Amino acid sequence: MLPRSNEFCSLSINKPLKGEVVMNHVTSVTTEVPVTSSIREEVAKKRGWWRIIRSHFRRLPLEILNIFINHDWLFWLIGAVNKHIGFIESVFLVYPASERYALAYVYRHRLPKVMWNPWPCGLLWQNKKLSLMFCISATNGQYTDPMNVENLRRVSERMEKLRQLLGAKRKTFAGILPGVLYFKRIIHDAPEADLTAVAVSQAIDSVNGGYPFLWTPCLHFNG
Repeated sequence: MLPRSNEFCSLSINKPLKGEVVMNHVTSVTTEVPVTSSIREEVAKKRGWWRIIRSHFRRLPLEILNIFINHDWLFWLIGAVNKHIGFIESVFLVYPASERYALAYVYRHRLPKVMWNPWPCGLLWQNKKLSLMFCISATNGQYTDPMNVENLRRVSERMEKLRQLLGAKRKTFAGILPGVLYFKRIIHDAPEADLTAVAVSQAIDSVNGGYPFLWTPCLHFNG
């Protein structure tokens, strides 16, 4: 019996058991985990840098546009040409839905400066008509605040001056601004309502295929 036990002891020393092989395999796997996590951290870091670069690509063109184009004398020159050609139909004021959206296009230090001061931000081609777009950084909650009535009046007056300088036929506002300005008696007409009616009518005609009495849709707007 003793030789067999000695043989068993020699086997346990010289040859690894199956359990030991599995443990070694597990150990080799666990040593790779830190490498994987470091790769993920590196990828996340690169993505973070790419987000920063993209944010500058969005903001810088608007900053440059504001520096070189946002001048009344230049608007007057464009208006002098527009009066003969008529390529600018209207000036259109837009605003961000939230401060987070505004920060995607404007640097934080500029938010107070452009909050109630319209500045050029792009062109809008709609219904074969060109509109010059302006924007402010104020949001919905600030328009209904009674403390901002004078700020709203100043914005409306500035848009009217821009309309006259550029020789545009009308000025229009996005979102809830037309209703707020009309309710506060800052403006006395809201051409956006007429434009909406025309757009809805055109959409219905396109769906009906030119037959307005083919069916009668029911449209409900929450104002």
